Amino acid sequence: MTGATRIRAARATDASDLARLRHSLYAEHDRAEEPLDVYTARFAGFVRDALASDAWRIWVADLDGRVVGAMWLQLVERVLRPGEERGSLPIGYLTSVFVEPELRDAGLGSRILREVVAWARRRGVEEIIVWPSERSYPLYERAGFSRTPDPIVLYLTDERVTRSPG
Repeated sequence: MTGATRIRAARATDASDLARLRHSLYAEHDRAEEPLDVYTARFAGFVRDALASDAWRIWVADLDGRVVGAMWLQLVERVLRPGEERGSLPIGYLTSVFVEPELRDAGLGSRILREVVAWARRRGVEEIIVWPSERSYPLYERAGFSRTPDPIVLYLTDERVTRSPG
């Protein structure tokens, strides 16, 4: 890695870079089903809406002005329990985790993940859930995540994918 890499919150101007990373994530698993330019045009609105909401937080790794990694955290509010003044602490769903291949195994993913976890602790998130790839388990375990049995899943579409890439 040359130059200075900093971890920061995503901005709307990062939409095309975030689309490129997400498209690369799917391409790595032979599941990029549309050209990058078509996907980028569609994805820009999603990024804009996510950044404007209270439900999503996105962190990026910025290497000399180029976004080279990202992690998305969606906050899922829990239903109010008896005796509570407000709803339980939210759950964080970590998704779309990606670092450009040539920059992997140099600690960049760990740096982004530390920022995500620190923010979640400050925000009062109760737990963070992620469905990791086999290759990424060590990253999460080093950060204190525990392996748990898979949840039970009911797929409601014709797509029979047991794990999405992100």
